[in-house]
Amino acid sequence: HEKNGIVYLYGKVAVPGSNPAAFTSICTLIHNNVRNLFVLPNTKETSLLDVHKEISGVMKRILPKQEGSEWKAKPVKRQYAFDDPTIPREEREYLKVVYHSKYPPPTPEQCGPGNSYSRILNAGATPMETFLVKRKLMGPCWVRIYNPKPMEGSMLQTWCKLEGFVESPKDLVRLDRVEGISDEAKMRAAPPIVTVTIKMKTVVHPKTHKNEIVSLCALCHKRVLLDSSTEGGGKYMSQLSLIRPLGLAAEQDGSTLESFPRDLDETMKREMPTLRRMPNERALLSRFLTQMGVWDPDVIVGHNAMGFDLD
Repeated sequence: HEKNGIVYLYGKVAVPGSNPAAFTSICTLIHNNVRNLFVLPNTKETSLLDVHKEISGVMKRILPKQEGSEWKAKPVKRQYAFDDPTIPREEREYLKVVYHSKYPPPTPEQCGPGNSYSRILNAGATPMETFLVKRKLMGPCWVRIYNPKPMEGSMLQTWCKLEGFVESPKDLVRLDRVEGISDEAKMRAAPPIVTVTIKMKTVVHPKTHKNEIVSLCALCHKRVLLDSSTEGGGKYMSQLSLIRPLGLAAEQDGSTLESFPRDLDETMKREMPTLRRMPNERALLSRFLTQMGVWDPDVIVGHNAMGFDLD
C-alpha cells in the first residue's frame, strides 16, 4: 500500500542456510517516489518554453515554499492510448513534469486548458500506480533490491519479521530484468505462503450493546503452494481454539449472561484437547495475537473478516 508518498512493498525472502528452503515475511519501504505529469501543448507549433513558463506558475501553487520542494521538466514524445477523443492519438511532444509524490496533484481546474497547453495528463495516477508502472511490476514476482537499509526499534511500522527501506524506486528491479541473471533464476518458483483461517463467535453485551468475542478458532497452513497443488493432511497445519467465560461479566455488573457448564473441563480433556479456556476477552485476544505473530501469515481467510471480524 501507499501512505504519504511512501510505497510499502510486502513479500517473502529466503532464510539463508535453510534446508529445505524456508521463507519469512519482509516489508520494504520505497522512499522518494515521484509524480509524473504530461503537459500537452495547444498545438504542434506551441513553444514548450511558453508551456514551461505557464506550468511554472501552476507548480508554485502546488508546492510549498520550503527547502526541497522542487520540480523538474523535460520534453518527451508520447502516444496517447486511452478513451478521450479530444486528445491526439498520434505521437506528440509533451512536457514531462516530475516532482515528489508527497505533494498533491494538480486540481482539475489546473489541469487545463491553459493559455499554452490543452491538458495536463496523468494527474490522477497515485504514487503506487506510478511505481508499479515504472518498475514494470505486473503482479507477484521476484525482485532484487539494491542498497537496502534495515529498520529497527521505534522505526518499525509493520508486523513483518524483517523490515527495511530504500532511498529510491530505482533500487528495486524485477529479477528477470537484472543483467546477467540466469534463465534458471528467472523461472524461480514462487515461495510457499502461510494462510490462517479464522472464525469467531460474538455476543452483544446487554449493557454496553457492543460485540464481545466469546470464542475464536484459527487454523494455520504453513505451506500453501501458489504454482502447484498443496499437500493435504495435517503435516503443515496447526490450530488454536480459545473460549472465555461469560460469568465474570455477570458477577461484575449484575447481567444475566451464563457461564460454562460444570463438566466442561472433563469434556475438553477427553474430546477437545486443543481447546483453551481464557479468563476474559483481553486475555483471549492477547493469546490470539501472540500466536499470529508466531505463525506470521501472508493471507488471512474468514467469512466477513474485513467487514466485521477484523474490524
